[in-house]
Amino acid sequence: IITKEAKDTQGTLITMGGGGEEQGFAGFRYGAKIGEDVFYRVYGKFFNRAAAFHADGDNFDAWRMGQTGFRADWSLPNDRTLTMRADWYRGSSGQKTNITSYTAPYSQLVEDDAELAGGDVLGRWEGPLGASSDFQLQLYYDRTHRAEPSFRENRDTFDLYFQQHFRPAHRQEMTWGTGYRVSSGDVQSVPTLQFTPNRRTDNLFSGFVQDEFELISDRLYLIGGSNFEHNGYSGWEAQPSGRLLWTLSPWQTIRASVARAVRTPSRVEEDLGLSTFLTMATPELPAFLRLVPNEQFQPEKLHAYEIGYRVRPISRLFVTVSTFFNDYDDLVSNEVKNPFLETDPAPLHIVLPLSWGNSLQGHSHGAELVADWRPANWWRLNGSYSYLRINLRRDSNSKDFSTERSVEGSSPRHQAILQSSINLRAAWELDWTLRYVSELPSQKIAAYATSDVRIGWRPNGHVELSLVGQNLHDSHHPEFAGGVEVQRSTYGNALWHW
Repeated sequence: IITKEAKDTQGTLITMGGGGEEQGFAGFRYGAKIGEDVFYRVYGKFFNRAAAFHADGDNFDAWRMGQTGFRADWSLPNDRTLTMRADWYRGSSGQKTNITSYTAPYSQLVEDDAELAGGDVLGRWEGPLGASSDFQLQLYYDRTHRAEPSFRENRDTFDLYFQQHFRPAHRQEMTWGTGYRVSSGDVQSVPTLQFTPNRRTDNLFSGFVQDEFELISDRLYLIGGSNFEHNGYSGWEAQPSGRLLWTLSPWQTIRASVARAVRTPSRVEEDLGLSTFLTMATPELPAFLRLVPNEQFQPEKLHAYEIGYRVRPISRLFVTVSTFFNDYDDLVSNEVKNPFLETDPAPLHIVLPLSWGNSLQGHSHGAELVADWRPANWWRLNGSYSYLRINLRRDSNSKDFSTERSVEGSSPRHQAILQSSINLRAAWELDWTLRYVSELPSQKIAAYATSDVRIGWRPNGHVELSLVGQNLHDSHHPEFAGGVEVQRSTYGNALWHW
């Protein structure tokens, strides 16, 4: 995440507003300097969001959070800088959780707020190393606390990172870096949701190298490199990539890339055991569906290929067309195991086990069209359209009968966005965004279109007032399965800065 330097946020800023869904929010920021070499800022913000729409009227999932922090930048000798940053947050989010137990009534629906809290501290030292080289050294610590009705976790993460950039030759640039991350989490939960062991520390060692060659001056570039990681679940992983950038003319560019990426296993696949009561079971012999961990789970693998063309047919219009093909291997599956009887914990019950597997393969392909047009100095139009097709298949020995179709039908095949930004006279602004998303067949979500509109007014250089309407086409509509729907909402916002 890239944030502005403290010297770029000097002065005071206050913002506040509220409305329907965004029931209330406020924030402040103050920036100043100490002497000629130290710039700093402090900030605080808060929001309170209403619950989403539920057909049964059970508005349990309101959300509220406050956050505060600071950033300071020191200018050091030899054009080097030192940055210190810290943030702290606390909030709550409404949850509805179905908690399973091994005694009657076996399942209980609990509504309660999840407690969210945490903070982080970052220090970064950077600057030149000679005439054609620069470096960055960063140390980061993060603390998170999350307490839900069925589990709670406290996690501490330390991250150390170093990067150097230099030019070994006239038409060559190299960047390399290395890092170490240690993350320790302690989980407490109900008996039917268990991480074993409940406390685990993960170590991640990483390194990368990237080499950029200018094959033809200002025309043709070749960029290659790789990321290397060692984790405690699958050992060493390499993720190489290569890119080609060809500038045909000042108004035409072709780019192509090929890359390998992995998703390494986590505690969810290797440590989590989760039991759910099956309501069709008889009281005499209760039955539970149990997700059991798999210590042999392998990384999910991706080989990605992409080619794109960008053209500027007229001075005020940019158009980019891209196509891609992704090849997947060892994707996660849910493998059905043989049922068995269990006496501990009592009473006697039957268990239908599922285990994580790597039995899905396949590919996805698609295309994207993006356009940026400025019909006039006061008007800007942005538009995009994307097409996605996913095809998966199971191994012949797989006993997963649902994940394949579920994944294929959980991503929209067509998406389109049109954005219009108009700066009117007398300091008025009008922004409009239209979105279209096609159906999600496996989630039984119909296609929908909706709009967001913002009207802004700047009466002077220090004040900005705005009125925003979101999801205006319907009073509410679903965007994913689960019963939660997005509602139409409006809110106002006022901002002062000096």
